[in-house]
Parts: sequence; C-alpha cells; structure tokens
Amino acid sequence: MVSKGAGIGYRRSKNPRNGASFDWGGFLYVVKFVFVFIAFFIAGQGIIREIPELFIVESPELIFNLALSKAPVYRKLPEGAILFSAPERVKRTKHDLIARAENFIYADISVMALSVYRNGKVATSVPINAIGKEGSFFETPNGQYKILSKEKNHFSTIGSVWMPWSMNFFGNYFIHGWPYYPGGKAVADSFSGGCIRLTTENAKEIFDLAEKGETVLVYDPNAPGMSDFTYFEKIKPGHPRVRVPDISAVSALAADTETGEILFAKNKTEIHPIASITKLMTGLVALETINRFKTLAMDSASLSAYGNSAGLKAGEKLTSEEFLYPLMLASSNDVAELYKRTVPGFIGVMNEKARAIGLQNTFYEDPSGMSPKNVSTAEDLFKLLTYIQNSKKPLFNLTALPSKTLVTSGKSRKHMWNNVNWPADDEQFVGGKAGLTDEALQTMAGIYRVHISEFGDREVAIIVLGSYDRVKDVRAIIGFLEKQFVYGSVIAKVKQSHVIEAGANVYEALKYFR
Repeated sequence: MVSKGAGIGYRRSKNPRNGASFDWGGFLYVVKFVFVFIAFFIAGQGIIREIPELFIVESPELIFNLALSKAPVYRKLPEGAILFSAPERVKRTKHDLIARAENFIYADISVMALSVYRNGKVATSVPINAIGKEGSFFETPNGQYKILSKEKNHFSTIGSVWMPWSMNFFGNYFIHGWPYYPGGKAVADSFSGGCIRLTTENAKEIFDLAEKGETVLVYDPNAPGMSDFTYFEKIKPGHPRVRVPDISAVSALAADTETGEILFAKNKTEIHPIASITKLMTGLVALETINRFKTLAMDSASLSAYGNSAGLKAGEKLTSEEFLYPLMLASSNDVAELYKRTVPGFIGVMNEKARAIGLQNTFYEDPSGMSPKNVSTAEDLFKLLTYIQNSKKPLFNLTALPSKTLVTSGKSRKHMWNNVNWPADDEQFVGGKAGLTDEALQTMAGIYRVHISEFGDREVAIIVLGSYDRVKDVRAIIGFLEKQFVYGSVIAKVKQSHVIEAGANVYEALKYFR
C-alpha cells in the first residue's frame, strides 16, 4: 500500500516475519536530512562554497550536489604572462637574457631589490619597499612578463589610490612609486596588493629607463608552483554590499565565458520564451546542414512568415551563408522560414543539436522564435553562446557587425541590414542576439567586454529573459560587475581564509583554494 503520511508517497514494505511495516519514506527523509546537515556544516567550515547566485544558496540539495562535485575549472593566462612552475626557470631566463645582451628588468623578491639591465649589464638597482603578502591571494607573482603600459600617475580603481610612475606588467600588477589617497595622504607602510612598490623617487628613475614591451622577470625562490586566477568581490568596510542590480528581467545570468564562473544570476534555471534568440540555433543548424555556397532563392511561401522580411522579395538569391546576414542582423523571420523549408525536418535537427550540446531545458517549435513554445533558460543560453563563440566563430562574429550591405542576384537588388540586436556605438558588445514578442517580452543573449581587471577586460556572457528594457538591464548588470568585482591572480601555498586585505581594500574570493 502507499503511505499517506506526510504526503511523501513512498511505498511502505512489510517485514515477512511479523508483518510490521517499514516506512521507506520516513527513512529516506531522515537520510536526506543528515546529508543536507553535513553539507551545511562543510559549507560553514569554508570547504565548499557556491559561486554565488545573488550570493544566496538556492537549496540544501544544491549545497549537497556542490559538495560532491569535483569538476575542474581551466583558465587561460592573460596575454603577456608566463608563470613558471619553478623559480629556477626565472633564473635561467635571466642568464639567457644577459648572454644575449638584452634589456630587461629583474625584480628579486628574495633580496627585495629591482635591477634594470641594459645590453645585459646592470644599469641601476633600487630597493623594493613592499610586495604582496606571502601566501595571500595577492602575492606578487613569480614569472616572466613585459611592460604593458606606462603612466606618470595611474589611479587604481581597485585600491582607489594614485600610483605615481606606474608600469603595468601583468593583469592588476604594477611597478610604481609610493601610493596616496585622493586627498593626498600616503598609504601606510605595509604589504602591497601584489604590486612591486618603490619609493616615488626610485620609481621615476626606473620609469625613465624602462621601455614599453621590455621583459620583466620576477624571482621569488619561495613562490609556489601552482598559480590560478579568479574573481574577488570588493568589500567596503562599514558599508553594506551592493548585491542585486535593479533589473526588470525575470531571469538573468552573467558568467565568464572562459572560466564559467557565475558572477550574477537570477532564476537562471527557469524556463521562459526566448523569442528571436532562437535564431542563434537556426543559424547554427543552417551552417551545419546546408552547403554554405549553395544558392537559395527567397520564395513566396517563406515570405508569408509573420514578422520581419528584411526587405527581401520573392526571387532574390543569395548563398546560404549570405542569408545569415539578414537572419542575424535584421532578425528576418522569412530567412528563418527559408532555411526550414530547405532542410527536411529542420526543427527536429534544431532540437537534436540542442540536446547534443547539453541544452537540457531548451525546445524549439519554429525557426524564428515567434512561437511562445520556443523556450530555454539563462543557463542553457550561456552554453549555446559559448558553444557558438568557440566552435562557430564566424557565425558569432557576424552577430557583432553594425551593418552589412549585399547585392542579391536574380532580382539584383541592393540591401543594407543594420544590427538590431544592440546599440551600434557600444564598444563593449562582442556579439549575441536579441528578441521581442508579446509573450517573451524583451530578451537578450550576448557577450560583453567588462572592465573588471585594472588593465584588460573579461568577456562575460549576459543573458536576460522576460525584460521590459533589455539594454537598461544588461547595462545595470555590467555596472554592478565593474563595481563589485576584480579579476586577479591567486597564488596560494596553504589553505587561505576567503576574506583578505590587500592594499587599500578588502576582498572576498569567489572560490576557495586549498
């Protein structure tokens, strides 16, 4: 019989010896409670932590699943960085540069001295006054770099201080003079936030000798062999954290396209209509099922599709690849229908492709997105965006074009299709697709350059569904990310606390390293 107790609905089995019933529902409930309690205890000890979804854990089951997860995260180092696995390699590189009589800068952390080499010989040497605290999240990184930029006075958006005679050599790391606050007060004599801090006088001397692009070697015999990069949340002591940007979208997600780290999320697994975001999959499947050089002719049946025709007329001809421009830039429903009519079972192939690349909560009923049954989640759309960016780069790049002009054959008409997905003057937009229907409201799945590092941007995918103003929502999320986070190097030899002090600010890591 089925137990009605507690409304659980598990079967109750009887002991064949005495006929006593055993409540499997109650037993499994107790087991689940114990597992969840253990998971909460582990999370409280700092052993696991979710990369935050609005900094709120969604459910006890999620914590338990995270505790079991062992999936690695792989990161690509920023341009210009070679982090050596052993400090001895830095020394060998130094000897090679001397033998080749090259110009370079050598920072020896073991003796706290920085030397400028010219033609393989020491031109000058000055003391290093401060570096990142050993074993901290912002320990000065061991390795080979290069001077990326020079500024007589750089304002650090991370430390909120002025840094005279600054030379950026990697990520958020600089060689610079003694920093001071906007009011003129000098920063206390303590560990830096990972930069190589000199006196202002010595920094100017090095600045005058250094050349943009020249090699910088940082040697630390005690530096760990492991290096990593992650996001840190900026914390202002005594001030409440700004956690939730004010957006109208019912579902949203912002995640680093390279690392997959989630920086912001709102109902990321809820299923919603996606409107013309559908055309990302339409274009992908068209590329994979139709010879891109095959000439297609727009026909009356395709033109009967409800919605934007992109100014096309019956009889106009383009190659299958060229039809991607009106599909993606002008969001032509007629081109979507043309692709569907060209390939038998096109919608089925779209759904098969979705399953093949791991879109578990995505379904397509038409190729344009007019149907409210074309649905997905912010999480699935992140997977689709990054898949196209990595595996179908030309298609992704096409979505970022401000406009495209082509002349069709057959009717021989000239068309210029403007990009309706995002404002053309926004240089942060990398690519993506927008949508709008009565049921879906405004939707957007795009990748943006977000100014999170002191120098250099991170490409972050931002998805909003069910929005009343997608541009405003996306920009609110970008503003939140740029104010709250910094992307930096993590070099950890021992288990660290997740809250650390560095320079003028306090930071909280989004991941634990142990």
